[in-house]
Amino acid sequence: AALDGEKLVEFALERANKLEAKISRIDAIYLIDRVGQNQQMVSSELQKLALYNPIINKQNIDLLTTISPTSSIFNLIDSVFNGDLNKVLELYDEQRAQGVEPFNILGMIGWQLHILAIVKSAGNKTDADIASAAKLSPYIVRKNRVIAKRVGHAKLQDLINQTINTDKQLKTSTMDADLAIKNLL
Repeated sequence: AALDGEKLVEFALERANKLEAKISRIDAIYLIDRVGQNQQMVSSELQKLALYNPIINKQNIDLLTTISPTSSIFNLIDSVFNGDLNKVLELYDEQRAQGVEPFNILGMIGWQLHILAIVKSAGNKTDADIASAAKLSPYIVRKNRVIAKRVGHAKLQDLINQTINTDKQLKTSTMDADLAIKNLL
């Protein structure tokens, strides 16, 4: 079974140890956030990092790994709700530089907003209950709860509606997709 959350962090710590490398829990979490929750990818990246330097830290992780599109979309949405327009545009441009198409980015934004809506509407339910009912990873629920606490229902609904409208416009007109998504963000 695929690992996620704390189990994946523990896996990363154990894998680094087997590779005779050292990584802190914080850096293991950072690595997973950066490369995604695919256990095989985490293992491969740890092996690469350990070969480069047995002391695995944030600087080496940034130097030798590529941000996964899913992780970056979470950061993009987080930056939207933080009002950090420069970071939003930087993350969008990173996605495009990695070859991710605007429609894929828009789809991932929709997916992220869907998860936020689930977490926001779940109220005081536990992360495990939300994850089980929505068939999501508890780790993803936990990460999204932080944003869900900061954003109001009206703001989230507004962004969902704007995302739907942008999707409709892109599918029914000849507007520039990059410009439309940047305007949405």
